[in-house]
Amino acid sequence: MNYIGLDCHISTLEFAVVNEKGVRTTKQRVNTGVKEFMAFVKSVPKPRKIFIEEGPLAGWLLETCKAFGEELIVTDPKRNLWIGRAGQKNDPIDATKLAHLARGGYIKEIHHPVGRRRRFRELILSYHDTVKTQTRVKNKLKAKFRQNGIRCTGETVYSVKHREMWKDRLPRVFRDQEIQKSPRDRYCPCCNDISDRGGSPSICSQEETVDVCWPRSGQKIIWRKGVFKQSDPRV
Repeated sequence: MNYIGLDCHISTLEFAVVNEKGVRTTKQRVNTGVKEFMAFVKSVPKPRKIFIEEGPLAGWLLETCKAFGEELIVTDPKRNLWIGRAGQKNDPIDATKLAHLARGGYIKEIHHPVGRRRRFRELILSYHDTVKTQTRVKNKLKAKFRQNGIRCTGETVYSVKHREMWKDRLPRVFRDQEIQKSPRDRYCPCCNDISDRGGSPSICSQEETVDVCWPRSGQKIIWRKGVFKQSDPRV
């Protein structure tokens, strides 16, 4: 059995191959890519197994190996203390130590979904990240009122309908600085885009009038038959 230890980065892949006797037979660095990755793996005699530590590239490498019929095992870096706590660290040393740990059976495999299950997992993680971001923004908004001695409870502070009422409660120095509008207010229904350019106009791709592409100034953008116009309600 040939144990292939792999230390992977977005620009390079560092390989180290250890045989059954514990002797490192090969080490090599290649550019990160499917062609380069598989070219090296195919050059190692069978039987062979590839071992990597959990990281951002683990899912991509696992799906690549599955597509080419190679066996790749994702390991838990927290269990690889010989690598993590080593005084001397670099990519070739880490890859060699990982291959030795795999040969001795001192690794813990981590399950990684592939294919559609991987996509579903990424959607769930994205959903949770969106919820956390929304909660953080809401907390920061209420904190701004509390910093000025204003009691702020309930959900009305987040709504467009009550925005002016809440802005009037702030000291004048804060009211002069326009509160950042929510992405929903900057949403252009024609081009399915969010405009966050402040005073810069955005051109809608459809033939209709849009009054949300310049949220800070209230200007309307008219795009009809390739003619760009702008109207300012303040004039």
